[in-house]
Amino acid sequence: MSENRETAAKVKSIHVKLSHLLELGSGWDGEEGEAPNETALTWASLVIEAAERNGASPTSIVPCPDDGVSILFSRGEKQAAIECFNTGDLSAGFSGHGIETTAWDIENDEHEVEKAVQRISDFLG
Repeated sequence: MSENRETAAKVKSIHVKLSHLLELGSGWDGEEGEAPNETALTWASLVIEAAERNGASPTSIVPCPDDGVSILFSRGEKQAAIECFNTGDLSAGFSGHGIETTAWDIENDEHEVEKAVQRISDFLG
């Protein structure tokens, strides 16, 4: 029961963080970056929920300089990210010390998001 409350509190905290990203406004990055929009935040929320189901909790959720949201993961010397752009496009990638960087596009489909998160979870170990 306590674990369910902790998970619910964590998910609520993540959704609050996502909603705060909407408040950034244009030029948040000191240049011409657009704040994440509802499209990016919707996909980001789906990514985060999939990550929690797959045991790959994000280490950071930040606005992306390419107009959207970056969901970052790390474990040891391994890093991964899924970017949810304002256009609705999605991309993912991972790298690590001595590991070739791998990047790919994700189709706009919840099942494909789940597969990408699982791939990242498997990579992180």
